[in-house]
Amino acid sequence: MINIEGLRIISTTDECSPLVDKVTTIIFEMSNEYFYFYEDSVRMGDITKMPTYIKIGWVEYNKIKLTDRIINQEIKKFELATTKELTGHEEVLKELKQIRELI
Repeated sequence: MINIEGLRIISTTDECSPLVDKVTTIIFEMSNEYFYFYEDSVRMGDITKMPTYIKIGWVEYNKIKLTDRIINQEIKKFELATTKELTGHEEVLKELKQIRELI
């Protein structure tokens, strides 16, 4: 995971993509604002291994302002996981819904 001081990961999801094997969506908070990444999972793995100063630059350059469309997509993913009785998603789902009200 991208461990940088001041960056709080809220949710992480993976999905299959026709262009790459798997794509990761990460929603995070930084300086009381909400952003996301949508990136090839292999590349995200490479980024986590980089030195902190490079990660900071990568985050600043690649962060995308969180939109209603993205937050709603992520909420649907977590609602689906909850209806399939996969545990551990209730708190994330609750927080995503709260963020939706803020943006």
